[in-house]
Amino acid sequence: LGVIEAYVQTVDGTSPFQISDYIEQLSKTLSQDPNIESINTVSAYPQDNEGVMWLILKPIHERLALRPLLDHLHPLAN
Repeated sequence: LGVIEAYVQTVDGTSPFQISDYIEQLSKTLSQDPNIESINTVSAYPQDNEGVMWLILKPIHERLALRPLLDHLHPLAN
């Protein structure tokens, strides 16, 4: 099982609703990637302007190896 845990943080004062929108938008973008099986998210935790994402990866034989995968996903997440 491959999982990438990603932390999302915006500027202080961002509303919990806005961070939720940001994470939903990022989740939609990343879920289109053929290396990712599914995505689980938590918004506005542990602070109102933060969130956590778990990218559940496809089996290793169906996706890129970890380092190339991280290099591939980095531009999508910025």
